[in-house]
Amino acid sequence: MTDQETNVRKGPKTGLSVGASSILVIFIIVCLVTFSVLSLVSATADYRLSKKVADRNTAYYEATSRAQVKLRDMANEQRSEAQFVEYDEPINEKQHIHVSVMLPATGAGEDISILSWQVEKNEQ
Repeated sequence: MTDQETNVRKGPKTGLSVGASSILVIFIIVCLVTFSVLSLVSATADYRLSKKVADRNTAYYEATSRAQVKLRDMANEQRSEAQFVEYDEPINEKQHIHVSVMLPATGAGEDISILSWQVEKNEQ
């Protein structure tokens, strides 16, 4: 047998077989699917967090507005002497704004002194 006949019988030599390229394509697809699922999960978590923060900020500013309206109403009342006032305005079921003010006597020409305006946890 000659060398040519031996090569014909063995067949041509190839570098990569079809099976290896198929495994590479499957691996790439699995990686892409995994990364897309992770991106979706991350985006969903970010959306939930931003929604929670937006709801909390909205509740805080609404409570602040109500507390300011109460303060305005108290400031418009007639008083013969200065008065210390404390009140709470609920933000949600877990928090409230605690306000401490000193209201001057009517006609004294003084401004309202806000001593404390802070968010506190509700006692449970």
